[in-house]
This record gives sequence, structure tokens and C-alpha cells, in this order.
Amino acid sequence: MILAAWAGLYGNLGQTFWIVAALVMLIASVCFAMGLRLELRNHHWYKWQYNGVFCIMLVVAFSLGGPVIVREITRKDQIAKKPPLKLFVTSLASPESKLDLTNASLFWSSARTSQETGDCLVIPTAANETNAVVIFGLGNDEPILYEEIELTILFPDELKIKADRGWGDIVKQSDGRMGIAFSVPIPLHGRRWYRFSPMSFGTTKAVQFVTVSIDAKEMETVRLAFWVLAEDFGGRPKAPFLVKNDNTESNRFRFKMPKAALSN
Repeated sequence: MILAAWAGLYGNLGQTFWIVAALVMLIASVCFAMGLRLELRNHHWYKWQYNGVFCIMLVVAFSLGGPVIVREITRKDQIAKKPPLKLFVTSLASPESKLDLTNASLFWSSARTSQETGDCLVIPTAANETNAVVIFGLGNDEPILYEEIELTILFPDELKIKADRGWGDIVKQSDGRMGIAFSVPIPLHGRRWYRFSPMSFGTTKAVQFVTVSIDAKEMETVRLAFWVLAEDFGGRPKAPFLVKNDNTESNRFRFKMPKAALSN
């Protein structure tokens, strides 16, 4: 009973502990079978009888517990191998463009610092505009179903982000930055894309550091990090583009505009 109670507790703690719970239940079943065998022997059952009962109980226990353990171990490996969703961004000024933000240079880990993140998302604005409007989206290039998808963006208050319907409330984080999240209301089937509601960034002459987290059921969390700059470039280009940071210490970017961006 005690072992069964512990198994129930572990089973409520999540996938990793489900394996522990199944192992605990197997141990409990073996102990119970051994105790029952001893009890039947003391009641003068024939040897083949109490040994038969013991073997049957072991077979039942391993038939019930073994597949659970194998399934959870296999499922854990599948989660680790499941490819991440892709994040892209477009702008109202150039809705046909689709800039992929899911590349190696943007992937983020806690071991990295903001100064090590070189890429900057540049959002062109029209003359005299105080806000740059962009639309984020997620793409599923694999024939796999993704569910319970959520996109979370952490940003400094200087960006003055405003978001349309669908986005949650902007909440101040423990590190002083602001956070906003969007929960995708539908599953994302294979070869499909989902566009979020528009979001506006306040124009600023200094770049600002942003981190993005993508969560989905049975997918490892994807974390991206990049700088953001919203500024008027005289009407060209219109579509967002990425550039390399060559001066992170002063939070200023000096770059040559890519030819591909100028053509948009």
C-alpha cells in the first residue's frame, strides 16, 4: 500500500516521474506476489500451485508495467527529436515578404549574453511614423501535428509594444523587462502557417534586446534572441530584414543595407 501510494504521487508529477511510478508499482507487485506465495505455502498449498500463482502475478505485473515504461521512454526520445516550429515576421507595408527568424545565429541559451547575439531585426518605418507594425507567425514544415502552442516575447519597456486582440496582457518580469504572450487557439497541422495579430513597436534610435520563446506540446522549448531597431530609411526598404551587429557595447549598429532588402 505504501509503495502504491508513492507510485500515485510520482505519477502526478509529470512524464519523467511516470516511469518512476511504473517501476515502483512493479516492485510493489513483485513484493506482493512473493508475500502471497509465502502465505499460500504456509497454508499447505502444493508447490506447483503457489509457484504458479507467483508466476502468473509476475507475468501480469510486467505485462501492465513494461509497456508503460517503454512507451514513456520512447515518447521522451520522440519529443527531443521533434523539430521546432519556425518563427517568421512580416510587415503591413510589405505583407508578401516573410522573414525567417529561426536560424542558428538567433538561437538562445542561458549561457549566452545579449552582447553575444549579433543579429538585429530592422523594421523600416514610414516618414514621421511613431510606430512600426509587424506581424509574427509560426510555420510547421513537417507532417506533424502541434498543439498547445504559445509564443512569449520579452522586451524592454523602451520599445513601447502595443498588440491587437489575441495577445495577452503586458506583464512586468522579475528582471525588469516586459512580457507578452499569445496562445494559438487551434492546432497547427503539417505544412501550415499561423499568423498572429499585428504588433507595433515604438521607433527608437537605439537598438533594444528581445527574447522569444516558442512552446508546444511534445516539443522542446525554442528560445530566440535578437536586437530590434525601428527607424525611417526614407521609404526603402519596406520589409523587415536582419543585419549583423558590429558594435554591441554601445548598442548602436553600423551596417550596409543588404541589396535584397533594398529590392523590397
